[in-house]
Amino acid sequence: MEELPAGVELPAGRDQLAALFTQLAPEQAGAIATMMTRNNADSNRWAVDLLAVEPEDRVLEIGAGPGMGIELLAARTTAGHVAGIDVSAAMVEHARARDADLVRTGRAEILVAPAERIPFPDGAFTKALAVHVAQFWPTPEPALREIRRVLAEGGNVVLATRAYRETAGPPNAASFGWTRAQVDAISAAMRAVGFREVNTRTAENSAEGLIAVLGTR
Repeated sequence: MEELPAGVELPAGRDQLAALFTQLAPEQAGAIATMMTRNNADSNRWAVDLLAVEPEDRVLEIGAGPGMGIELLAARTTAGHVAGIDVSAAMVEHARARDADLVRTGRAEILVAPAERIPFPDGAFTKALAVHVAQFWPTPEPALREIRRVLAEGGNVVLATRAYRETAGPPNAASFGWTRAQVDAISAAMRAVGFREVNTRTAENSAEGLIAVLGTR
């Protein structure tokens, strides 16, 4: 998060940072996509591993960003399908270009949409994933209800991000992470909208301090 392109400033608040991504120009999205690919590679791989994707799974990624997660998921869903959504039209265009072969062959689709209005029918997916996204939902229940709606019975979701870490100087990625109270709150929200078997995992060997909340429809 620290190496932003010219003309883009990192805001101090979560709401302002979430809004920033909806306003990106194409050239800004490209620079940020490069940064995200470098900085989020380990966390994306860890989250995908937690999701335990099988070849025939139909997987939705919420907040697909530069398309790195789409690539990782498509490598595992060799007989399934992957879809991604993101609120940034510029980032979606970047992801479609990055994953052009997957999009062209119909193995993946990437659409502009918020988590609160997922443009897919009920039960369309067997699994869902969101990495570095859920901490920006000011009220998580609408997004969680939509994720549960598009999951088939028994489908699993993984919401992953960094654990909060206070740092000196300007805000960085860890300063937007989850506190223990926020982990407890989103876990409670997941149970409230009907998810079962809600639990948390941490990446014990990660210097980033990654944390995930998992649930089953």
